[in-house]
Amino acid sequence: MDIHYFIGIKIKARLKELGLSGANLAKILNISQQQISRYENGINKIPLNHLVSIAITLKCPID
Repeated sequence: MDIHYFIGIKIKARLKELGLSGANLAKILNISQQQISRYENGINKIPLNHLVSIAITLKCPID
């Protein structure tokens, strides 16, 4: 399994746990909802700065 796809699955699951949508996350990160969708589906690689911001926003450890 591709790591980017795996990370996207984890993001999607955590959003669901927190009752948030990709649109909510996109607004917080000031990026498009389409970009979040691409991250969730493993289409685009997540830049490190976005990955850290997502982890902080979703209260997930970075390790």
